[in-house]
Amino acid sequence: MHGTGAPVGWLRRGAPIAVPVSEGVDAVVAEFKRWLREHPGVAGLTAMTDVSPLAGLTPWPMSPRRYGTLSTIRLEQKYREIEVMGAGETVTLTLSPQHGVIAVHGAIADARDVYAGWDSPISQGEALAAAEQLLAGLQQDDEVEPVAWSAADPKLAAVVEIKTMAYRMRLLKNGHDVGVMTVSAADGGMLDISFNTSSSLPDPEPVTVRSRTFQSDTYEIFDASKQFVADLTQLNGDPLLGSSYMPLACQEDPGASPKCGATRLGNLEVAVVDAQGHDITDKQTMLLPPTSPSGTFLAQPPGSKDDPLTDETRAAALQDAFYRLLATFRLFAPFKAGRWDSLWEINSGFPPDEFVPRLVYFFDTPCIDGAAGCAGTYFPFVKVDGKPTGTYDEHPWTDLPAHHPSEGPDEGMGKIVTSVESFRSVDILFHEFGHIVDLFSFANTIGFGVVGSGCAGPGDMTCEKACVLDSTDESDALKETVADFLGIFAIGRLYTGLTYDSKCGAVSQIANAGKPTPVHGPKCTAGADQIRSFLIERPTEGGVTPPEDGMLPTGKCREASGYRQGALVQAWWEWTHGQDCDAGTPFTCSAFGEESFGASTGIEAMLYALNLGNSTYYRKFLTDAEMYIQCVYGDALATRWRAVWCHHEGLGCDTLPSPCPGICGDGVADRDEACDQSDMAGKTCEELGFAGGALGCKSDCTFDTSQCEPSEAPTTGEMPTHGTSTSADGSSGETSPDSATAGGGGVGTDAGCGCVTGPPSGAWLLSLVPFAVGRRRRCLDRHRHAR
Repeated sequence: MHGTGAPVGWLRRGAPIAVPVSEGVDAVVAEFKRWLREHPGVAGLTAMTDVSPLAGLTPWPMSPRRYGTLSTIRLEQKYREIEVMGAGETVTLTLSPQHGVIAVHGAIADARDVYAGWDSPISQGEALAAAEQLLAGLQQDDEVEPVAWSAADPKLAAVVEIKTMAYRMRLLKNGHDVGVMTVSAADGGMLDISFNTSSSLPDPEPVTVRSRTFQSDTYEIFDASKQFVADLTQLNGDPLLGSSYMPLACQEDPGASPKCGATRLGNLEVAVVDAQGHDITDKQTMLLPPTSPSGTFLAQPPGSKDDPLTDETRAAALQDAFYRLLATFRLFAPFKAGRWDSLWEINSGFPPDEFVPRLVYFFDTPCIDGAAGCAGTYFPFVKVDGKPTGTYDEHPWTDLPAHHPSEGPDEGMGKIVTSVESFRSVDILFHEFGHIVDLFSFANTIGFGVVGSGCAGPGDMTCEKACVLDSTDESDALKETVADFLGIFAIGRLYTGLTYDSKCGAVSQIANAGKPTPVHGPKCTAGADQIRSFLIERPTEGGVTPPEDGMLPTGKCREASGYRQGALVQAWWEWTHGQDCDAGTPFTCSAFGEESFGASTGIEAMLYALNLGNSTYYRKFLTDAEMYIQCVYGDALATRWRAVWCHHEGLGCDTLPSPCPGICGDGVADRDEACDQSDMAGKTCEELGFAGGALGCKSDCTFDTSQCEPSEAPTTGEMPTHGTSTSADGSSGETSPDSATAGGGGVGTDAGCGCVTGPPSGAWLLSLVPFAVGRRRRCLDRHRHAR
């Protein structure tokens, strides 16, 4: 739900739209529209005689994305030929191979609706005047560094969740693009300000970098004896070279073209720049990072911004950061292969399955809001006769478009900026890399352009402070928490010496949210009060913008609430190390597989949830990830997922209904099926209490014990099925909550999904069921007591 109560999508469980992805995208979309015509009320639409009101819903020009056994199809959306912005910008369908569409994310724009401001919108000039009036309160008279805010280039857009026309325009700070500003086309009232922190650097050049390796421990990073040097100069001593685009042909065969890799900035993944205190947008060439011919960099990185910075110290800091970022990039590469999104989405000139972003790291330069670190987008350009050309062609040997900053289509790079003191923080680079993954997972970070509930009312120029729980109001805060999740995954996997509870203070150092937060487990947890609760820590305070002075309310929750959520970080640290720990004394932990299994399943689920769209909030994000676990790895592991987050009250403790009905007769005994054809799920007559014989399976997937030999006290051995009825509107007879309500108690269980033929290690998953059910009951009791 949107903060106003308006819907931004739905999650339909138990009522699939039966067309498999193998039929092709067009067939899936046609069937989806037909289903909407027959069940309009499910999507908040009124009755329609044909699908013409849905003409603005068309597929993105890209192949379905594969996530495990699931596939996702994105649909572009327009309202009466006008672009849609914010939470309803895209509709995403999730498909199971056997069932078809099992989940839908995103609100549907109905061309029959008349949006506010459609009939008599204010003009572009009036929109700019309204923006100028709103920004007047942000102007700062500073003799040292005056700050002037302005807006430019208003373009009409539609906001589906509040049925409003709007003008989106570039937000400028001292003439530099820093984000977008949106005002109502009906009355000029502010709807949103979102910062993208894009920037440009004149005259980029190749760089050569060396770095320490991950043999050093992240929590003893200043121990010089553990700092080792790795020469990362493409193995032949040449400067590192790269591009924001590298065709697959070049990746597979570097000799495929004389121009493969011969581009201008960084290596294929990361480049570094020592800004030496200058602003990135300064019109002076940045100095290249210093290097040492000997490759010996054992100097401690700068401890604070007041430390003297020698060439040796700067080099050590830059090399350390470079290697961390490079290793993190390569850690995520297998999970994101073919799934990166360009900044210009469907308007990109690059093949969507081949696009891979590049990352430029700027050391010792300020962020827009003065923070120690930030992430955003970066557009290089070159000078001709001392003047910027506005064009940067990184791939002149192809017919792909050149860079045209702030216009498009162009392919900006990712950018991370840190101040000198950032090296005192264990996690800042990994957190900022999390933002880069978010930025290139749906072509902008979570919450970008989402209108808050406090900005939806007509007749008022400014927004009001607001923070509606379990709504898109939480999106700005969630953005920061997700960046922590992704960064923590990298820390846990790259620093192999940092096992689950080898450093009880590991979570505290990553999630310093006001009080000690030890690793959850018997070795580290002394009392129940150290098990942090999301119900206490979740965002409740209204946000303001811009972050550095807070003059305008955003109408959404405060972004700062999302930093280092102690409860959620405890749970995520637990899952990514393959642990399921009791919520009560003695906090015993049980491993549910190899540590790497927890990390890989968790990050797969998170990246799937990021792929779905922009209209997200905490419980929706976690239950979207849970649906991935449930469909791809089965109910037993999904029960574990729910239990781990339940410990810290990030989710309720009842297991979600399965997202699609079971398939009896497919020959695979899964979900709640006792058996299926010849698959007896490992059971025998003896295990069911008979003396022997041949166990069979009935057509309804219950055991046939007619050929079993009776014992002295025979049992029927027959196990009831729990099917669901389907009503006339296509819904399941069981409770079918969406992601928002699924976090609460009282949710009934449904028939199984049957989305997979079985997890890779089915035996050990089956062995978890009795334990998992017991764990969930104990957790539920604690949850009710806390409420």
